[in-house]
Amino acid sequence: MTWSTKVGTATIAFQSDGQGTSGLGQTPLAPQIVNVSGNVFRLAAPNTIAAVNFGNVHVGDNVSQALTITNTAANDGFSEKLNAAFGGTSDARITTSGSISLLAPGATNNSSMVVGLNTANAGQVMGTATVNLQSDGTGTSGLGVTDLASQNVPVSGNIEANGNVFRLAQPSQHTPEPVNLGNVRIGSVAQQALTVSNLAPNDGFSEKLDASIGGATAGITAAGSFSLLPPGAPGNPAATDSTSLVVGINTATAGAKAGTATITLNSNGQGTSGLGITPLPSQTVNVSGNVFRLANPTLNTGAVTLAARVGDPLPSQALSVTNTSPDAFTEGLKATFGAAPAGFTTAGSLPNLGAGLTDAATLRVGLASTAAPGTTNGQVTLNFTSTGAGTTGAPDQGVGSANVALTGKVFTPAQAQVPGSVDFGIVHKGDVVAPKGVPVTNSAPVTALNDVLRGSLGPASHPAFSVLGSLPDLGPGQSSGALQVGLNTGSAGVFNATAAWSLRSHNADLPDLPIELVPLSLTGTVNNFADPAFRKSGGAGAFSRNGDLFLLEFGTLILGGNEVQGLLEVGNAATGPADLLDGTFEGAGLPFLLAGFDPFADLGAGAFLPLTVGFTPSALGDVLVELLLHPTGHNPGGFNAPLDDLTLRLHAHVIEQPEGVPAPGSLALVVAGLLAAWAAGRRRR
Repeated sequence: MTWSTKVGTATIAFQSDGQGTSGLGQTPLAPQIVNVSGNVFRLAAPNTIAAVNFGNVHVGDNVSQALTITNTAANDGFSEKLNAAFGGTSDARITTSGSISLLAPGATNNSSMVVGLNTANAGQVMGTATVNLQSDGTGTSGLGVTDLASQNVPVSGNIEANGNVFRLAQPSQHTPEPVNLGNVRIGSVAQQALTVSNLAPNDGFSEKLDASIGGATAGITAAGSFSLLPPGAPGNPAATDSTSLVVGINTATAGAKAGTATITLNSNGQGTSGLGITPLPSQTVNVSGNVFRLANPTLNTGAVTLAARVGDPLPSQALSVTNTSPDAFTEGLKATFGAAPAGFTTAGSLPNLGAGLTDAATLRVGLASTAAPGTTNGQVTLNFTSTGAGTTGAPDQGVGSANVALTGKVFTPAQAQVPGSVDFGIVHKGDVVAPKGVPVTNSAPVTALNDVLRGSLGPASHPAFSVLGSLPDLGPGQSSGALQVGLNTGSAGVFNATAAWSLRSHNADLPDLPIELVPLSLTGTVNNFADPAFRKSGGAGAFSRNGDLFLLEFGTLILGGNEVQGLLEVGNAATGPADLLDGTFEGAGLPFLLAGFDPFADLGAGAFLPLTVGFTPSALGDVLVELLLHPTGHNPGGFNAPLDDLTLRLHAHVIEQPEGVPAPGSLALVVAGLLAAWAAGRRRR
């Protein structure tokens, strides 16, 4: 018979039978085919379970053994699974426990079903333990549970109790537990001996104790053994060992160390029961400790430059020191100064700088004096010590030293010598005025070490002034005229302003020292030129101007009529500020009567003097008189120069009749005379 999937067909033949109905006999009909399939499963097949022979054992021994059970059915998908369970035993001293469910075809179980012996009493055991077996279709055929033939497994053993009965050695729990070795320094010895006793009674019927230690995990050390430790602790001092078994931590590297070691224990019948070696339960020793490396000093400040100016407070600077560490397992760092070199001072010490910390405030170096300028060089030593205070408690241990290069610089500050003011005096609107230099001097004496003078000027507080150029750095005793001030003459005015100094004493090692100075005073007057002019203030006549030619026209007058009088003014028509105006007149006024045409001086802007011109029409014809004004402009700044002459013409036409007109010949003479007079005036100018 084969176990597999079965597939096939069956044919059904059909006939129509007329018996009892039509009487036509049998007529064949179409056949039908039936498809048939199914799976054939074999039962589980247990192996023959081997007998169990425990041999000779002690009274009180813990004796057990697992059975090996295999489902030997083929694992081809058409075999059921195996169940196994204990039935009864033929001897009450045979113990059983466990069962097996759904053991797959081809699979083996050698742990679930256990037989043992009750060793409370001596004697020989020869019996069986029944194992009930079933084929289970769960998950395969689905045909349920089928009982299989049970097997009786032979079980035998000899529980020895003849003669003297010896108890096993009875080890105490080791002490100390756990073993904490605390904080230790790298490279030191960190160990602890364990104490173990044989607590079995010392009555002649107890075996002796053997022990060894090993199996240490990473970072832990374990060594040592003892044998034949007699029973009887605590009454028997020889029954305790406190030296042979030693655990420790590996101090080659820093860090937290934690792990275990194993004490292997045996009861030894040598010299007592003679029953040989019997293993006893082992004991686990938990060991821990912290290993600290020495302090690791790092000097972060290898060189210090201390700078000051003469008379400054004494400068000092802190050094930066780090106790370099990747973790917390580093001892504290001490640091102290060696002797201070000449010209320098030292202060402070580090008592205990923790792992990974930096101190940048405690250790200070300074200059001993700023009384004299110059440069001082030296070197100071820092001595480093690893201290166990607060960590391992180990004595201080030197961990080297480091040197700090020291440079001291004392500078003489720059001194500024500058003018207090710049005065452009009086210039004229539109003049091209050259900038005025502003000399600057560093008047400090030349010493061993000097600041330079640097900075700038301005800007001016008024836009009429401009500050030009830049000041180069000036050493002691050096001067510069690179700074200049310009004046804008685009508009007239009296200008006053200041320009603030921004001068500093400078060197490369110190912040600049501002130099307080009074701002530079800037003054300048831009004048308009004096502007001589005539103007009419009242009275008779028409007044007009054409450039430098002024005309007072009385027009046509009746012979014998009354005197007419024109009121004029002469003066300085400039707007202030302006030059002063002086003037003199040239020419006779007759037949015009003149008043006020006298020399004048110092007429300021907008100042005018009164002039009177009178005329009596006592003779027929045209009357033309031309007067010249010779003006001069000047100011307190030293300017004094003549200006263009002005011409004042006085004209009247006298007739007998109000409506009369002069003869053509007479009119031509008048025009010719006017042109000649005008040409003469131009030549004089």
